Amino acid sequence: MVEISKGGRTDWQKVLAALGSLKETPYEDDAYQLARAWSIAGEAAFDEHTFEHTWDTSRADLTSYKAIFAKADRLGWVNPQKIRPYIELEKVGLYMTDEGLMLNKEEGTGKNKVIVAKRVAAPFSIVGLTRDAYSDNWGKLITFNDRDTIQKQFIVPDEQLHKQGTDIPQRLANLGLWINISQSRALLDYLNVTAAKERITLADTTGWFNAHAFVLPDRTIGPTDDKIMYRLSGRKKTESSQLSQLGTLDEWQKHIAAKCVNNSRLVFAVCVALSAPLLEVLGVDGGVFSLKGPSSKGKSTAQHTAASVWGSGSTNGGYVRSCNTSLVGIEVLATAHNDLPLILDELKAANPKLMGQIAFMLTLGQGKVRGTKDVTLRDTLQWRTLVLASSEDAFENYLKAAGETIAAGQQARFVDIPAIVNSELGVFDDIHTMPSAKAFADSLNALSTQYYGSAGLYWLEKLTHIERSELLPKLDAYLTQFKTSYRPDNASSQLDRVLERFALCAAAGEYATELGVTGWSNGEAINGVGECFNSYVEERGTVGDLESVNGIRQLCAYLSTHREARFRQIGINSSLATFDGYYVRNQTPDASIGDFVDETTNSTNEITDAGGVYWITADAMRDRVLANCNMEMTLAELHKTGALIGVKTGTDKSGEPKLEYNPRARDPIDGRQKRYYRIDETKLDL
Repeated sequence: MVEISKGGRTDWQKVLAALGSLKETPYEDDAYQLARAWSIAGEAAFDEHTFEHTWDTSRADLTSYKAIFAKADRLGWVNPQKIRPYIELEKVGLYMTDEGLMLNKEEGTGKNKVIVAKRVAAPFSIVGLTRDAYSDNWGKLITFNDRDTIQKQFIVPDEQLHKQGTDIPQRLANLGLWINISQSRALLDYLNVTAAKERITLADTTGWFNAHAFVLPDRTIGPTDDKIMYRLSGRKKTESSQLSQLGTLDEWQKHIAAKCVNNSRLVFAVCVALSAPLLEVLGVDGGVFSLKGPSSKGKSTAQHTAASVWGSGSTNGGYVRSCNTSLVGIEVLATAHNDLPLILDELKAANPKLMGQIAFMLTLGQGKVRGTKDVTLRDTLQWRTLVLASSEDAFENYLKAAGETIAAGQQARFVDIPAIVNSELGVFDDIHTMPSAKAFADSLNALSTQYYGSAGLYWLEKLTHIERSELLPKLDAYLTQFKTSYRPDNASSQLDRVLERFALCAAAGEYATELGVTGWSNGEAINGVGECFNSYVEERGTVGDLESVNGIRQLCAYLSTHREARFRQIGINSSLATFDGYYVRNQTPDASIGDFVDETTNSTNEITDAGGVYWITADAMRDRVLANCNMEMTLAELHKTGALIGVKTGTDKSGEPKLEYNPRARDPIDGRQKRYYRIDETKLDL
């Protein structure tokens, strides 16, 4: 410093001016220390008061501060506050220090050549090398603290390090890691060459990884020695399930679960939430349960209660999600809830034109097949989930409004449950000493945002520690108990499929109670779920297959709508052309063609309510009346109930007996032999 100071006061001022250019930068303290050391070396020529005044008023000139630091270093100056703590090795390269990732570079030429350290990024740790279960898709897991000292983690895919224009630096910066904008390439180089001993297996979805490991976004539950984690890669929170916890299990049981007792719809909702992790265990398909009923009757409260098993019951940032999203959004949501329940608020918020596709996709368990720009197929998103939705109308009515028809298979996967127990209490059977149903609902809604998440985590801890050889018989016993108690006689295979999912919910609730999750008494889950199943069967209208039910409903709707416009009335003065057939009033069930009343015998043009028979042509029945329905099953059911009359027994090509649902008969107008389906309207609910 003495050598430097020999230049006199003018040089001293230039030095301070140059170093002053570093004010309000990360290097201001370093520059101040060097300037002060310079002044002290000048002794009386540059006293402390003069230094402070000059430093405060200094402005940068054209002198390079780098040259000043370099000259000071060559002359042996050492910063007492370790202005360059990261120059640990006098050689070029990348290395990590407490100050962050540093890059040593040579600058200058000849005798003026020096090693200069560049700060590349804030400090971070490479925790381990990641790969999938097939030892593909390698990468690195890094952790760091953002500028609020909140710990973040990020998975860096190795393939991204080799792509032109990779967005890895931008994504890390978005998470809060400071990165020198001129050193992004150096950051990628360090990530590429640095290794780690730890090996981490990545799961593409939440849920069961093996029989003793259940993957969640922020942890893996279960007694496994392998390190397994969810492939987050810095995804947005909107792309994952909102799992969270507040309060203890005892508090959740006291404030939430206890309020569900004697409330069938609340018990059912909680059981649905507990059931989703058992889909894989039992090999049961997922599906959708929709609580159907008028608004402001407590349906959302039931959903918030179910949500509290896994996260906050709030609809704003909580576990309940909105239906108001795209098909891709639904795919992402469903994938993020694999082996977890997906709770969707109010179906009417969904795009009506997408309702059928959304329902089909959720129940199918996989998204659309899509291609890449390389003309290859992307991996299709897949999931197993139970959906608890709410709606004001039946699912099939949403489809009809969009111009679609519902298939019986969809109805077996998408189950509308009558949510309203009675007009006064809405979805509630018991409001537990509260003054009104509204007060009870408001209380539960608030409590679901104060005590949540503990039940789901405890449930998973128990399930992952139990051997499947012990778990399966336990669940099977509860499944059998429910089916024995609630399966209707003569239940069809379709109803049995629905029964299977109700039984799953009951078994989950009972076993969770046995393991200390719910705090309920034995039988509470079976009784609550059973009441919901009985309500479903009652509204379904049959224990048989729904193809015939759907067909008969469509038949009734068609006849009620088009009787006067498309069926020529026999027995009145009518010049209407014959479109779909004839309507014959007051005929006996065994009416034949000779029973037609002469058109001239009645002068009225009014259709009476005394009942009659529809004579429907084959084309009309196939193309319009029962279009998109299972015609064979519908006709068989109509014959069974006596609504389809005039059926004859014939033989097929092999000589076997065969029913003729539309035997030939003489047309009353042109006298030709034609086939008609004859429907007795008195046997229909028109």
